[in-house]
Amino acid sequence: MNQKYRLSPSTIASYFKHRCDRQYRWESVEQPDRGRAGIGWQVPRTPRFHSRPGIALLMSAGDAFEVGRLEQLQSDYGPDQVYHMGFEEDAHGRRTVRPLPLPDLADVLRRPSPPRFAAQIFLNLDEFPARAGHFLARFGLNPAFVRVGTARPDLLEVVPTAGGRRLLRVWDFKASQAARHEHFIQVAFYTFLLEEALHAVGLDDAYTVDTEWGVIYARQGPDEFRLAPYRLAIEDFLRFRATPLLQTPATEAHYHVNLGCPMCQYNDSCRAEADAGRDLSRVAYMTSESKRRLVRAG
Repeated sequence: MNQKYRLSPSTIASYFKHRCDRQYRWESVEQPDRGRAGIGWQVPRTPRFHSRPGIALLMSAGDAFEVGRLEQLQSDYGPDQVYHMGFEEDAHGRRTVRPLPLPDLADVLRRPSPPRFAAQIFLNLDEFPARAGHFLARFGLNPAFVRVGTARPDLLEVVPTAGGRRLLRVWDFKASQAARHEHFIQVAFYTFLLEEALHAVGLDDAYTVDTEWGVIYARQGPDEFRLAPYRLAIEDFLRFRATPLLQTPATEAHYHVNLGCPMCQYNDSCRAEADAGRDLSRVAYMTSESKRRLVRAG
């Protein structure tokens, strides 16, 4: 039984937003392992989206926002300066950007004059075991226990430098009104993955990842931000927090039903459990940290 937890950019970003141990622990288990003996024991399968139509609507709005911003960049900089694999449309008219595999991205970046932007990059370090192992070792993570999940940075910007090696700056599109803390975290995580990806395809001599600046493109427009504090937060989390969270039995992972929970796919089950067990999260004005300390104190 070769079960492994999955490191996912969206799951890590969500943890920094909600600080929910349970959500992180459960979401790190892939669907085939859920409900089975091992890491997925007592981890529920993800509810079907048709039971939560609001989630599907938000995802569709996010896709439309990304497509619209990409088309705007093409208008601003020229179609030849924004490389992507085209759009696809489902039966309901929902348009998405096709993923750009890492080897195809490498071919684009090797051009004498690469475009300024490349969109919807598909990063899968599992295809490069040595680099995936190096990534995990960098943070003291056990490759027999956890694997690096796939990631899709929305946009890479090629930034010329005086030193010769070009910078790759990570952008992410977010349909929220403004950039938020968890968005910065997600971009910071992408930069770590991209560093390994450049080595994997032999581009580390011609490019380097911009670890100083990242960009969130929200409805208010592009927001350039410093990456350093978020990269430090990611490193601290992966090195000291991730493994203990994952080693916690699924039913014992800390949770707290609050105003931030209704959009979570596990909200119904957590609320039912809290109601049935007279959980402390049902006490008015009780915070997650207060509950954690009270439970710890017995």
